[in-house]
Amino acid sequence: ALDPALLRSVKEAKEKAAIQAEEERRLSLLAEVKEYLSKALGKERPEAILSWMREHCPSESAGAQVTRAVLRCLLDGASDGAPNADAILGAIEKHKMLLQLYTEGTRKGDFSRQTQCLYEVQAYCFEHNFPAGLMKAVFRQLYDKDIVFQDAVAEWREDLTETPGKTKALVQVREFIEWLEEAEEESDEATEDD
Repeated sequence: ALDPALLRSVKEAKEKAAIQAEEERRLSLLAEVKEYLSKALGKERPEAILSWMREHCPSESAGAQVTRAVLRCLLDGASDGAPNADAILGAIEKHKMLLQLYTEGTRKGDFSRQTQCLYEVQAYCFEHNFPAGLMKAVFRQLYDKDIVFQDAVAEWREDLTETPGKTKALVQVREFIEWLEEAEEESDEATEDD
């Protein structure tokens, strides 16, 4: 008879190898996505980019890393070295369907991908020393284009995990968050009046 400890050890090794292979596949796909987007954004039609992404990286199997990579490539591609608010806002408008695809939750009420999108904007602005008004403008554009919802903004704001530049980021988007809260209160009051 085979040694149960040996069988368990072999099974654990196979499981560990499968997990490692999946992680390597995921990292390889992420690198492929970043490379493609770095070249395609600004050159290819949005529809062609969307088609390539759907084929090579289906959104339902993509994680937060892909969401952040898509947005980062878009931010970097629009910036061309130095942050340019108009170019970034235009790129968000142009590629909103791509962003919506990778910020859509995997289940109802799941805003984690949208929240990761906001963290990527925070990281980008932190790395560029928070250009005046950029973070607020990008948050507003993401919200206006239905890429990020109010619940995601609340999750991002309320997350107490220490991330580089969070305090400064909160100051940068304070007016936007206040505007969102006022709009929600007005909406609630209008609903009560009906």
